Amino acid sequence: MTEFLKKINPVLIDLITGCLLYGIVGVALIILVVPHFYEGGIGKLVLGLVIGVILMMVLAVHMSIAVEHSLMLGEDGATKHNLKMFSVRILLVLAVFGMVYFTGIGNPVTLVVGMLSLKVAAYLQPFTHKFIVSKIIK
Repeated sequence: MTEFLKKINPVLIDLITGCLLYGIVGVALIILVVPHFYEGGIGKLVLGLVIGVILMMVLAVHMSIAVEHSLMLGEDGATKHNLKMFSVRILLVLAVFGMVYFTGIGNPVTLVVGMLSLKVAAYLQPFTHKFIVSKIIK
């Protein structure tokens, strides 16, 4: 397993670790705090958050693969490829948000809060790398 992790971009591992930590803290907060002031069930709240966090982990992997591929292309090809991959990610986000919103499978607000996990993971990246990931991958 460690050999497999060494082949992956270490920043990607840091981002996924940060997203997971954000998701764990978010679910814990929903379970511990929300029942005190919210009368509805917390299942949809948790599911929306989890879907958002998973979506951002998938998008982080997609971005990593897209960047790796665009580095092999020329300047014009890389620009077109990046625009195409950006469009794919935006369409995926819109599709997942539409699915959650129109089916009611999860809470759209907590979905958006879950989608912020990639932003938080990017800010936490130096800390997750220093204290967590570097200890696992030596």
